[in-house]
Amino acid sequence: MNCQIDYLHDKIIMSTSVETKMEKMDSSFTSTFIGLSGFPTEVGVSTSSSPVDISNNLWSLKIYPGGFDDESKEYLSCFLHSDVSRPIRASFKISVMNQKGWKNQHFMSNVKEFNKSTSMWGEAKFILRNDLRNATNGICVEDKLVIKVEMTVYGSIEYKTKRSGSIALSPSKNKSTLSQDLASILFTESSADVTIITGDDRIPAHKFMLCLRSEVFKAMLCMGMSETRSNEIVISDFDESIVRELLKYIYTDECSPKSLEENCELIFAAACKYQIQGLETLCEVYMSSTINVSNVVKIAYFADLYGKKELKNCALQFIAMNAKAVIQTEGFFDSLGFVLCQEVLKVIAGVGADKHDT
Repeated sequence: MNCQIDYLHDKIIMSTSVETKMEKMDSSFTSTFIGLSGFPTEVGVSTSSSPVDISNNLWSLKIYPGGFDDESKEYLSCFLHSDVSRPIRASFKISVMNQKGWKNQHFMSNVKEFNKSTSMWGEAKFILRNDLRNATNGICVEDKLVIKVEMTVYGSIEYKTKRSGSIALSPSKNKSTLSQDLASILFTESSADVTIITGDDRIPAHKFMLCLRSEVFKAMLCMGMSETRSNEIVISDFDESIVRELLKYIYTDECSPKSLEENCELIFAAACKYQIQGLETLCEVYMSSTINVSNVVKIAYFADLYGKKELKNCALQFIAMNAKAVIQTEGFFDSLGFVLCQEVLKVIAGVGADKHDT
């Protein structure tokens, strides 16, 4: 007598991604500056449009007809300004409306934080003053300049590791998922075949997981190195909490918000050293979204050390816009290497990059 049970389990296809979620609100307003030729043209002197209330904050356009600084004195500078009561993030597009129906000139920004120390973002070299004087191009007609702002205001950021795909069906409805099974063997000794040593702590782990998730661990354990023979990996440059957070991400694709808040730079350094790309990305997103006066130097240092150009540029832009406050932080120059220190000083001075170019 033959008995057969059919299982529906051809394949399991899983994908994992780091998902950031933010509440957002789209809005726009238009400001008209009449009698532009009569506005002050001294460098650094501004004129503001009437404020509008968007997301419980007052927003306005601030223009500098004579330029924001000496580098932009041949231009009209334009910035989006907010009288913020609390830090708020927004992306925006500033467009000069062509009054003859020709192509509009515009400037676009990625997401920026507006706060009490950095209340405006925009472009110092927005429009050449010679173009403003030429009424035939439609930019400034009858001494009138029309500028439209389209913006998206963002709420708080939520981080979530998203796992998706098709999972095999089984006769048991209560069967655990693959992610749950992997999480269940984290830090367990029963099936471990390798030990990670950090300080006095010995952490059990599994070769297949380390090799699957990290090319560095794979080289240690499968390429005839000392770790291959001893089944032990010594990590001396990160303490136990950082190593455990690294392993947690390897097994579960998750990193606790509290750990990111307290030790993001060190977790990022560990992720870069052992080439855990998903964790690298998660840390980069977190650092760029929480950059402030007290941590920007540390972020710039780690971004430069591990070759993360986008994160480094984000930090340098923040330093340029908040130079006075950042330089006054304790140990500012001691925290930077010589080459990076030169880059920071050049950005502050506006050499090689427009410090207001976003």
